[in-house]
Amino acid sequence: MINWDTVKNSIEQATPKLLGALVILIIGLIVIRVFTVWLERYFARKKADETRLRFLFTFLRFSLTVVLILSLLEHLGSFTTTVTTIVGAITLSIGLAMQGALSNLAGGIIIVASRPFVLGDLIETVEFDGTVTDIGILTTTLTTPDNKKIIVPNGKLSADYIVNHTAYDIRRVDVPIRFETVEDLEVAKQTLLDLAVSDERVLDNPKPDITSMATEDYRSALLLKAWVKTDDYWPVFFKLHEETRKVLVSQQVGTAIPTMNVILNQVKQPTPPQHYIE
Repeated sequence: MINWDTVKNSIEQATPKLLGALVILIIGLIVIRVFTVWLERYFARKKADETRLRFLFTFLRFSLTVVLILSLLEHLGSFTTTVTTIVGAITLSIGLAMQGALSNLAGGIIIVASRPFVLGDLIETVEFDGTVTDIGILTTTLTTPDNKKIIVPNGKLSADYIVNHTAYDIRRVDVPIRFETVEDLEVAKQTLLDLAVSDERVLDNPKPDITSMATEDYRSALLLKAWVKTDDYWPVFFKLHEETRKVLVSQQVGTAIPTMNVILNQVKQPTPPQHYIE
């Protein structure tokens, strides 16, 4: 039978510590919140790097929360022996199931320290490409051009190669043009240069340039190169790719759309064998 007197005495003994633990928990959460908000505002006034700040504050909140939980366990003392044992077993199981967590944490620290990219950069990895929207303790979040969310482990991201398409203020737009026919190659070059210069988004320094390319399939091939601000890259890229062929045809300079002549030889069908029945 249950000894209710013993249960009552245990509850009476545990109540003060449980109430004290509750007070510590509430005060601790408030202190963590106020402290981190104050730090965020302080560094915001200093115009510190947003990428590092996000990572720092996430790591700081996690660390302070762990310290708060350990303080609660220490305050509860002997009443938490069983609970501590259970929590330890659960923690061990989680640790075995998340062996890559430390490598992801180390990868996050490497990314924040070396800064191969920051928030808002358009990057390309071995498997993914997208805009960086968040750099967490364990993962980095990308948003693809078609608005898909990709979460990449920091350990994997720090170990792979990374192409940062927006690391610099300007980029070069390359437009290859292959001719089927061309009346005058020099006139074609000047026509394409005029097209690039006519776009106010194309920079004067470095100046637009055009060079000849070696090719086996076509008689002539050119490469138009125009420098633009990084934010203008894709609009100018699509415009130049579309307009180059139009302007060459309209100016009667040449045909920039390759064609293939296919000759079909009519083959006489063989006469099927005749079968005779006697």
